[in-house]
Amino acid sequence: MVKNILKIGFKVNYMNLLIAEYLISNKPVEDNRKLLPEAYAMVSSAYRIFKEYVDTRILVSREYRSLFNIKESSIVYSTEFTESLEKFSGNFDYVVLIAPPLALIEASKIVGNDKLLGPTYEIIRTFSLKNLGYSVLRKMTVKVPRYTVFPNNKDAALIKLPVIVKPVDSTGSLGTFLVSKIQDLGKFIKLSLKFSEVGKVVIQEYIEGVHGSISVITDGDNILLLTNNVQVIEFDKKGKIVYKGGIVFLRNTELHEKSMKLTEKIIKSARGFRGYFGIDVVWNSWEPYVVEVNPRITTSFVGLAKILGKDLGCLMLKSVNSNVKCETRRNIEGYVGFIKGKEKLLIKYCNDFHGLIISLKH
Repeated sequence: MVKNILKIGFKVNYMNLLIAEYLISNKPVEDNRKLLPEAYAMVSSAYRIFKEYVDTRILVSREYRSLFNIKESSIVYSTEFTESLEKFSGNFDYVVLIAPPLALIEASKIVGNDKLLGPTYEIIRTFSLKNLGYSVLRKMTVKVPRYTVFPNNKDAALIKLPVIVKPVDSTGSLGTFLVSKIQDLGKFIKLSLKFSEVGKVVIQEYIEGVHGSISVITDGDNILLLTNNVQVIEFDKKGKIVYKGGIVFLRNTELHEKSMKLTEKIIKSARGFRGYFGIDVVWNSWEPYVVEVNPRITTSFVGLAKILGKDLGCLMLKSVNSNVKCETRRNIEGYVGFIKGKEKLLIKYCNDFHGLIISLKH
């Protein structure tokens, strides 16, 4: 656990920060509207927790300005995500990037490691593409599902059914399918390829278990494992995988110990992790199989921001700047769950974990 970052907090007025999210800083595109609830929730949560410590602004296209009930001086108007970063990022001490894989790689290179409030460009480049991330994780002896990449290796039959088919560069479960019949495999590969800008998909074994994630803050040496989370995932009749929401701030000593061991291995083996990042896992016989490392803010961040408030912002700033002092509350009560609506994430707070699960289902 990080000890040197759990101190007393204060506002650092001389620093400024830009929150840049891909969807909200571009003109509306119909295909991307399904991701708008998560995008808005992450951006608004980040703004709320950072503004307590630094001059915080949001990169927003004019079409999405009405989403944010904040003063005009907190808005930086965007014409296009990467173009605007090239224009404005140099004016800020730190930039928080939220974007799909290819855009995140390009944006992190534009911003540069000195200004990124999060993992370095090298880490983002490695883990944003699923096939590259899996290859690195296997070298670390981290458990990942058996997989092959199409079309690099066209013998997808090597993976025992059922399998998950997904683009190597997707986000938010777009283009992700569960395939149970060999005769359907070719069809779903073609469907999944439509969502890939690089023309590659991963075919991986389906791991039976509990879908979850791990939320972490690190300065590269010290590690603060914030929480284990549950992901609410459904499989529709057509095999499409749909992310419905999640439950944040699980309290389980055994899970925490195993998650900490996994996180330490990843951080110590691949230098460049810092700030907040997430690890998506499937708990099979209560052993974690990593299905993705997200080198950026994740949807679970929304629940954590609800529980921790400005403490979360201060911890993230502390991970890249030793002049910031802060503390987290030791006795945090309750759980936060969120389910995905058409326009926004519907957030529910509950003191009883099982009651929360029931309320989310209904």
